[in-house]
Amino acid sequence: MDDALAAVDRALAKVYGPRAMRLYDLKSDIQIAKGDRAGARKTLEKALQVARALPVEQRRDLMVASIEKKLKSVP
Repeated sequence: MDDALAAVDRALAKVYGPRAMRLYDLKSDIQIAKGDRAGARKTLEKALQVARALPVEQRRDLMVASIEKKLKSVP
């Protein structure tokens, strides 16, 4: 799990736009699997922040809705 988180963090340093949203979503899945719900919540909040900063043409509404739903389910 730690290797997976490190790999996602390396990838996040290199991507932008909609791909970053997908990586933040993946990172939150890994954190949830590790039991780090607080970290997952912060990651999902960051994903929404990134999504809202994207131009409308690049924003993926289904991904945003998925992230918002997941954020509500993380205590």
